[in-house]
Amino acid sequence: MGNQQLSSYRKGIKLLAKNAKLGDGYFSKHPECVNYKITFTSTTPELLEAKRTLCPEIFGVGVKMTRKANAKNCYKNAKPLYGLTSFVKSIFNVYKHMPYEELYTRLTIADFGLWYLDDGGIVDRSKTENSNSYRPYICIGNCCNTKERTAIFIENLHRLFGSKIGGIRPNNSKATENNKTWYMPRAVAEEIIEKGLEFYAFPNKIPYRWKKFNGYPQVGVGN
Repeated sequence: MGNQQLSSYRKGIKLLAKNAKLGDGYFSKHPECVNYKITFTSTTPELLEAKRTLCPEIFGVGVKMTRKANAKNCYKNAKPLYGLTSFVKSIFNVYKHMPYEELYTRLTIADFGLWYLDDGGIVDRSKTENSNSYRPYICIGNCCNTKERTAIFIENLHRLFGSKIGGIRPNNSKATENNKTWYMPRAVAEEIIEKGLEFYAFPNKIPYRWKKFNGYPQVGVGN
């Protein structure tokens, strides 16, 4: 493996490991195994394929359907669910056990771009206000469930995006500390979505009326 290929491999596998910890993925291993593997799930198989192309060497098989539409013991009108699972790798042990506080110091704009595709979106308030108003967000779950963790998360948002980074608050009045959302300013959202578009384009996550993003493709664009 040449230097350029090795660099791409390392970059891709780290991006996927961080995404498994933050986004729509998880770590697992069989009892007899030493190392962990990562699995991603999504109702959008094209997004999983985009993730696979980040480091194809670590995936033995491609994207597979793991749940049919309207499956038994699932909510009404449920979409098909797809999965993508890697081989076991020692680097996944590192990220599985890495404290969130340390992980935040390693995040890049690319990490947020991929995370946005999993857990982000834009609330359209233009119908209830005098002018077009969009609120970009990422559902961050328990990423800020302690004061220390929140402080480090915010510190690294400032590191990446400058002084204005929006706000973090519970999803609703009944939400716990493990169910929070980061609402970001437009300028920050533009950086994150621009980076996310290098992986994949979600039509419902990029409203056509948000002028900045008019004309972007509405299909997968690869990486």
